[in-house]
Amino acid sequence: MTHILIVESSPRGTESASRKLTGKLRERLEMQYPEATIIERDLVKDALPQLDQPTLKAISTKDPVEAESLKEAAYLSDQLVDELMMSDLLVIACPMWNFGIPPSLKAWIDYVVRAGKTFNYAGAG
Repeated sequence: MTHILIVESSPRGTESASRKLTGKLRERLEMQYPEATIIERDLVKDALPQLDQPTLKAISTKDPVEAESLKEAAYLSDQLVDELMMSDLLVIACPMWNFGIPPSLKAWIDYVVRAGKTFNYAGAG
């Protein structure tokens, strides 16, 4: 195992139970995989912008000409997808609020869930 991606999403800082748990998990992973590269994506410190129309079009178009013209709009999504796809292990640290996830994690999911890149349709849909 060479690449570990840790995604943090709680805005509670040191009071966050999920961040405390992730810290302990990170220590264990560092001991178990001392040669691993650990990338931490803190969605609170480095907040992602909500998807806008150009970005959504850029990451969903199937037209190669249009995709090339929208390359700049897709840059952040491409970067996040590359970070995810090069990871051998993914840790998502997420508090549960009112039976949902924080908006910061939802934004990350919106950027990385891409047909043909991070998933493929099969069969009837």
